[in-house]
Amino acid sequence: MITWVTDAFNNRASVERWGSEAAARASLATLVNCRNCWNCSNCYDCSDCYDCYDCSDCYDCYDCSGCSRCSDCSGCSDCSRIAAAQQPLVVGPTRSDGYQFVMGASRSIHAGCRVFISLAEAREHWESTRGGTPLGQETMLILDYLEAAAALPRLA
Repeated sequence: MITWVTDAFNNRASVERWGSEAAARASLATLVNCRNCWNCSNCYDCSDCYDCYDCSDCYDCYDCSGCSRCSDCSGCSDCSRIAAAQQPLVVGPTRSDGYQFVMGASRSIHAGCRVFISLAEAREHWESTRGGTPLGQETMLILDYLEAAAALPRLA
């Protein structure tokens, strides 16, 4: 399970990603006018981004990752979806019915022919369609794994 620290603008930082609650709070303190971002630092005017740093004026971005020194970004969702298809962030387990789960670089969730833009969207889908069933419980465990594995520091 991931421990999140959240600020007043719904930006969040993972204690596991930053190493301590104090460091996670410090990363949030570096964001200026950012909304709904996670694990970003030193950014300005971003929204719905993750793991970005030194970005500015990224109003039109969505689901960005690994950005650096951006200015007036646009089209980030297209770029990150292409990267997600080419470079999965986490290749997860195969569910008992044969569907393998993958988290893309944009944090999208891929399972069989299904693609969800976010972990939250994937959880909502499987809770509403398989909630309370063994397959639903197995799916939630897989999603927990993908979330935890994505929060681990990456080797360069």
